[in-house]
Amino acid sequence: MTQVQSHPPNPSPTRKLTRKLSRRSSLSLAQAESFHKLSSKALWSWRNVSNIALYISAGLSMIDLLFDIAMVQEYYDADQPKFATATQVTIALNLFLQLVVVLTQNGKRGANVILRESLFVVTFVKPGVDVFRVVVEQEQAVNSILPPINEMLIDKGVERFAECIPGAVIQTMAFVNGQHSDLALLSLASSILTAGFISASMTIEKGERRQRGARQRAGKTY
Repeated sequence: MTQVQSHPPNPSPTRKLTRKLSRRSSLSLAQAESFHKLSSKALWSWRNVSNIALYISAGLSMIDLLFDIAMVQEYYDADQPKFATATQVTIALNLFLQLVVVLTQNGKRGANVILRESLFVVTFVKPGVDVFRVVVEQEQAVNSILPPINEMLIDKGVERFAECIPGAVIQTMAFVNGQHSDLALLSLASSILTAGFISASMTIEKGERRQRGARQRAGKTY
């Protein structure tokens, strides 16, 4: 009777990586596995911090835009039309540039996609849509120019330089000129916080992207 020889199961990719790390360094296999687990846990925690910052940034972006719209009416009621007009210009410029990004990104994807993405912009939910696509690590769509993370970073840059920073300057000037209502103070605080969080989230996400590239290169090395 022929005895069937059993073979041990193939080790997982993680197991293979830790074995290679152990062979290429002075670490034992157990130490290499422990190091890998700690590194994975740290990276998971950093990814969570990045995601939280992105969600907060998106929420503040949408709230700040609503505050700006409310301030337009307040400026007119306070007989300060120049501040109302300036705020309207920043809002319109932000939306226009984001629509340009939509058209550039999705020009080859058809009218339905362009219409859908444009609706995200004019209904002020585009920041949330961008963040969701990055957090779930959505792949780059066919016929699109940029991956979701690059599109998000461009949209955040547009918002920061076209609306948040100019809006904060306008509201500060209005405050100096006597616009001291509760809504004005909340709107000014919202603009400053939004600009700060956009900058912070962009920095964190750029760092995460560099780390992701380094991890991919390290995986190829091992």
